[in-house]
Amino acid sequence: MRILIADDNLVFQSVLKVMLTNWGYSVEVARDGDEAWQILRADDGPRLAILDWMMPGMEGLEVCRLARAAFGGDVYILILTSKTQREDLAAAMEAGADDYVTKPFKSQELAARLRIGCRILDLKHRLAVARECSCEHATHCLYGQNIAAEAPVLEPALKTVHRSPRRPYQSQPQPRMQQIRQAQSYSSGLGQPPDGAGMADIRSAHATKEGIAGPGNAV
Repeated sequence: MRILIADDNLVFQSVLKVMLTNWGYSVEVARDGDEAWQILRADDGPRLAILDWMMPGMEGLEVCRLARAAFGGDVYILILTSKTQREDLAAAMEAGADDYVTKPFKSQELAARLRIGCRILDLKHRLAVARECSCEHATHCLYGQNIAAEAPVLEPALKTVHRSPRRPYQSQPQPRMQQIRQAQSYSSGLGQPPDGAGMADIRSAHATKEGIAGPGNAV
């Protein structure tokens, strides 16, 4: 993990750099707030930073505000200072700092706080990658295995529906001869009124009969 140290005290900066390097960090250093901001704003700038509060140029809190406005939660900033008042802590948090360590500090405490920062940045990175997944890929991940598991059950049902000439909820049309018989029964006063298709068939049948026999011819 790359980390930025911004402190105008060169002796303290050197000691801190050796400490962080021994912990496995790749360290970049800045001597004032302006240089710290130039490093952070670079496209490949570190996303973990230790900023001294009081520095030449921009103070640590001003760098913190700029970084928070530019990168949101994608940068983790720890303010390092000799100020110990409660209002100082509140001011650092209001500026957007994620953590606050007072000088002099214990190395174990700083190491633990930095590990927390690394975990938070890692979790945010994973969340951002997950959000970039397409809806199609997410749907496949969620439902693909379930559909594959249920395929042996669904396939026979789908074949049955495919063979059926009509969907189950559609009423089947009455056969043509049944409609004609229904019309004949009604004409004899024995049944219910036929539907429109049945009456059309009867009229067609009578017209054919008359056309073949002709006027006055017996059939």
